[in-house]
Amino acid sequence: MPEAADWDDTYASDISKLSSCAINPEKFLKLYTDPLEVKPSQGESYDEVVAKTLYCSGKHIEFFDVPFRHPLVERVFQAFNDASIPDMSGDFEKMIASRKNGLRTAAKAQKEREEYMFERLNEFVRRAAKKEFPDLKDKEHIRILMILGGAHTRLYHKLVRKKEDVSRSFPLYPYIYPYFVEAFRREWFEKEVGDELAARTFLETVINGEIRLKLSSVTERQNLIGHFIRRIVERLNMNDARSVFTRLKKAEYLTEDLLSIITGEILKEKAIIIPQNEEELMRFLKIKSL
Repeated sequence: MPEAADWDDTYASDISKLSSCAINPEKFLKLYTDPLEVKPSQGESYDEVVAKTLYCSGKHIEFFDVPFRHPLVERVFQAFNDASIPDMSGDFEKMIASRKNGLRTAAKAQKEREEYMFERLNEFVRRAAKKEFPDLKDKEHIRILMILGGAHTRLYHKLVRKKEDVSRSFPLYPYIYPYFVEAFRREWFEKEVGDELAARTFLETVINGEIRLKLSSVTERQNLIGHFIRRIVERLNMNDARSVFTRLKKAEYLTEDLLSIITGEILKEKAIIIPQNEEELMRFLKIKSL
């Protein structure tokens, strides 16, 4: 059961072909990976993980995520888009308040999505118990693999409370979330998002693109780049966020060159030197090995 919001019949068919060896991961990724997509901070892209995990597995594939044209799909995507883009229409305080409100709205939409996923999962279990799937009817025990993004820990906790035999794994330990995901998850679990955390999500957004560009020739390990970005942002505070906001507010246009200049100034002020190779990067992060 792969996570796949907005999936349609064509995607479902190609996933099944991947499982049966009818298409290989390279062809699948060519069909479904945006060449301009930036890999996530915790390693391989989601599509790469799906392709590698399911290829020639021969597994029965089911979808439990919200399908194409379901009204919840647009709300989830729009809420995340609104939450991730800083509101520059007012002063700094308005931007922080807007960011917190956006995170709250996105968390609410995502909760609805997870409730949908949970119900679809339960429906599959009921149907499998009634032997409704020809390729599964002779199996005494059925194990379900769900491939989810690291933020979706609520589903795991719901299954634990239901007394299901369930386990989970992450690609890295400890699993370090970007500040945006940390703030989102706090709203998700109905915990307060303070102004400082909201400000850090703003700073993370500002420097993210430039830092990834600078480290693209240093390492292909996106998890290390994500850690590095967080280490930079954790050295910044509300005054830094306010200063950056003021610079952006005064600018006539928000350009990549301006974001590059601001990122360079932050690195210089905090005496952070961009590592020249992966070994230097790991030393900065105090990671001995992966």
